[in-house]
Amino acid sequence: MENALNDFRELLAVETAKIDRTIAETHLASISFLAGRGTLNSSGGMIKVTRDAADTIPMHCQTAFTLLLRTLSAHGVKVDQNNKDAVTAILRAWIEERLLRLKRMVSITAPMASADPAQSENFLKEIDEAGDLEVRRIAGEISLIAATQDREKPGKQNYNMVFNGQVGVVQTGAGSFGIANPHVDQGASECAGACGGRPVGIGERQAEPFQAKISGFWPGGRSQHDA
Repeated sequence: MENALNDFRELLAVETAKIDRTIAETHLASISFLAGRGTLNSSGGMIKVTRDAADTIPMHCQTAFTLLLRTLSAHGVKVDQNNKDAVTAILRAWIEERLLRLKRMVSITAPMASADPAQSENFLKEIDEAGDLEVRRIAGEISLIAATQDREKPGKQNYNMVFNGQVGVVQTGAGSFGIANPHVDQGASECAGACGGRPVGIGERQAEPFQAKISGFWPGGRSQHDA
């Protein structure tokens, strides 16, 4: 697993550098915009630069998550119940370090640099909150991956579930199936009546007059039920 982690760190360093450049450009643009409006050192200015940083956290975290899964898979390491906590801990540690860097970047530049430390810390909580949500989301994703891997192990008993509902409500997948119950609406009923027949239930034989009407449409004069 160590080789996979080394590759993960190398790839992540490259992607993080790209994201950091984007963050720096966005931060400078926000400062210029706020300064032009004379609101750089206002509470609105502090909210703006903090939110700019917080909005990048999902991108940071998803990038790390995707790269870690790719490198583990490339090295033949499967995420399962035995190592899911270790995998989660790797990402959690990296995310926490990134949150500190983001808060430091925002704190040492305008408008936070000249603000009261207690006031700055209050605004910076938004970054921590966004990071906490991403940690929880990724931990849940890893648990699902581990559960899927455990379910697919040889000899593991699988279960099928049947949902009764409208077609399309439940997405089916491997080992699942859907049942569609037909329904004859008013328009179909009137159409059948105009043809001299009547709507029928499942398994019920069509009325003879209706069979006679449609028999000409089948080879050999047979009805649909005789075909």
